[in-house]
Amino acid sequence: MTTIPGARIISFAARLVPPRRREAWRREWEAEAAYAWKSATRAAGPTSAARLRLRIRVLSCVIDALFERKDTVKMTGLLNDLRFALRGLLRRPSFAAIAIVTLALGIGVNTAVFTLVDGVLIRPLPFDESDLLVSLEHLGREGRDELPMSQGLYLLYADQASSLEGIALFANTVMNLMADGEAERVPAQAVTPSFFEVLRVQAAMGGTFLEEEGIPDAEPVAILSDGLWRSNFGADPSVVGRTVIMSGVSRRVVGIMPPDFGHPDRSARLWVPFTIDPARAPLSAFGAGGIGRLSPNSSVEGLRSELQALISRLAELFPDSGSPAFLAEVGLRARVRPLKEAVVGDVSLTLWILLAMVGIVLLIACANVANLLLVRAEARQRELALRVAVGAGRLHVLRTFLGESLLLAGLGGAVGVAVASAAVQTSVNLIPSDLPRIGEVGMDLRVLGFTALLSLGCAIFFGLVPLLRYGMDDLAGQLRDGGGSGAGRDRHRIRNGLVVVQMALALVLLVGSGLMYRSFRALRSVDPGFEVENVLTARLRKAWDAGLMNLGIPKKYGGPGLGLIDEALVVSRGCLSREGTPTPVWR
Repeated sequence: MTTIPGARIISFAARLVPPRRREAWRREWEAEAAYAWKSATRAAGPTSAARLRLRIRVLSCVIDALFERKDTVKMTGLLNDLRFALRGLLRRPSFAAIAIVTLALGIGVNTAVFTLVDGVLIRPLPFDESDLLVSLEHLGREGRDELPMSQGLYLLYADQASSLEGIALFANTVMNLMADGEAERVPAQAVTPSFFEVLRVQAAMGGTFLEEEGIPDAEPVAILSDGLWRSNFGADPSVVGRTVIMSGVSRRVVGIMPPDFGHPDRSARLWVPFTIDPARAPLSAFGAGGIGRLSPNSSVEGLRSELQALISRLAELFPDSGSPAFLAEVGLRARVRPLKEAVVGDVSLTLWILLAMVGIVLLIACANVANLLLVRAEARQRELALRVAVGAGRLHVLRTFLGESLLLAGLGGAVGVAVASAAVQTSVNLIPSDLPRIGEVGMDLRVLGFTALLSLGCAIFFGLVPLLRYGMDDLAGQLRDGGGSGAGRDRHRIRNGLVVVQMALALVLLVGSGLMYRSFRALRSVDPGFEVENVLTARLRKAWDAGLMNLGIPKKYGGPGLGLIDEALVVSRGCLSREGTPTPVWR
């Protein structure tokens, strides 16, 4: 028997056809292909061109098979259940509106808080291999003093700490930028040339600092942020290489950083070199932040032990300095933390508690919707019983409830995304800018995936509750009982249980909120130990280029200065003028 061209295509397409129609569909297409092949070969015989034309014609059977599949899905699949659920909700718009708004608020608030938690706590820092980045600090007087880095310790760690692949210093400052004849105060950072290398960030235009630009008497240079470059220089590429006056010093611009770059936050708008004189770098002048990158196969604990060992050898390494004796007296200890932990600080517990609280709000919303669906299911008892009586199976009844719950959860999730987007935008504008990583908070595919999973979980939660109340046997017995209410107290047991759960969760929220408010009131009423009325504070900051002033340490230690000052806090007691404005009286 001669094989008809395209027979394999028909056999493959037949698998797409529902089983009840598959055999008849295959025989019909095989007969049509056989007739077309016989007609094509009657005159010229079985040529290659005729085989090709028949195979092309047979390809249309795949489209026909998909239409057979589509018709079946439309009649019996989940699509039909969703369409049936939509028609039911449209017949009861008040029920649908209440359920959707309830879910939208619960899902929206959870999505908004998760966006905040994800941006601040979960998402890694925006640097290459950020898990290897560490924060370098110190503790003194049994942990009561938190001390940053000193220039001397920076040089010591960079030279002898084998657990570090790289180390850098940074110090926040402000500079006067002269542009178009006008001066502007610009947040800036003084960083060692290794700063960008440790973070593994390249300039978007130009380059970063060279090692020789981090020593005294080097050519003054600067790097601009993308925002400063666009706002003050009109995104002009020729600004790289141009000289700009900053705090009275002419600096050559060597690079432009990528958008949104910054550490520990994105407030800095330009960077200048942190110059260090190795011959005069003080050990005990703590005035700069330190970051490092772990070398391969190193750990935070291993680095902490290595740095502590170096601190214990300071007297041996610097025999002519009095600083080691002073540092030994204050009990200097190395403090090494993952950089992400240091950036986030102590806000993690607060954010996790906030996420748990809004999670309870979502549970209350789900319990409310489950109660609504349970009441709706009671009104549909006879309808469901009739469907069971005419042969509807357990899966069909299950899909009836899940179709409606999925539709409600999907609509609630869609509205919730809009609610969350507005809430996130408002929160970012209202939350203080000193909240760690607030500039990185935003909705993305991760957040939308969380919302989708949350909506699906809600659908399963409140969609299965009616089935727990009405099993198949219970539905089948409704016709025999005439749809009566002979179940007694058992009829409302689940509904009462849901109400109890809602009350319990609401009580937890109420007690927790009351305790937080009480703690806040208690903190505000703490006596600071001095009279606070008419006390004014002001900060005097000098430009970085003016140099850093050293405080002299006690004479018994000798040696270089104890600390660095680039900002002074002034406290005064003033009085109020007749107009009600403070009139400071400096002491």
